[in-house]
Amino acid sequence: MNSRKIDRRNFLKTSALLGGSSVLAACSKRLETLTNPEYAGEEYQLDQPENIIYSTCLNCHVACPMKAKLYEGVLIKIDGNPYSPQNLLYHIPYETSPLHAAYIDGKICVKGQVGIQTHYDPYRLRRVLKRSGSRGSNQWKSIPFSQFIKEVVEGGKLFADIGEEREVPGFKDVYKLKDPNLAKSMAKDVGRIKKKEMTVDDFKDKYGEHLGVLIDPDHPDLGPVN
Repeated sequence: MNSRKIDRRNFLKTSALLGGSSVLAACSKRLETLTNPEYAGEEYQLDQPENIIYSTCLNCHVACPMKAKLYEGVLIKIDGNPYSPQNLLYHIPYETSPLHAAYIDGKICVKGQVGIQTHYDPYRLRRVLKRSGSRGSNQWKSIPFSQFIKEVVEGGKLFADIGEEREVPGFKDVYKLKDPNLAKSMAKDVGRIKKKEMTVDDFKDKYGEHLGVLIDPDHPDLGPVN
């Protein structure tokens, strides 16, 4: 006669194990059907190139390349872009056809995965909002995208309509060195300074009218302001 006793704890553990196993067995066939086109009787839609959009994840500052997978026009899966070393080591050659790349997924973090929720968030901002009241007042107005681009580039008294007369600098004020020929010439002479073929004083004499484009004229190797 077996002397081992079945107590309540062991009975529950064994029952849970058997019950879980039976559920898993019942679901395995369904899972196989969902993931294996041989059983599903149709092509697996998420590895079809026409259902994949390559983009960039902006859920953090890293900006990982990603591939967004659509089913009947709805975003349902996000994976890493296999062309990028950020998502796959070693990444696939850039000349790889998208027809083949569709079957290869790179990694992407959990924060990247929730891009689906971000995309379909009912509170997601879909228009450009500009402050229409004092700072902290939480008052906003919608403006056209073209106006947004113009104001960001040109700057100016952007909030004069609400009584603020301060000048807001635009990107045009930050982007100093705009002449490509001048940029190439200065870069070449910076290389000469590094090789001790030219002094900083000689550089400053040569570009005396353009020193304002540099971060520091005494250290032209630091480059232009922009």
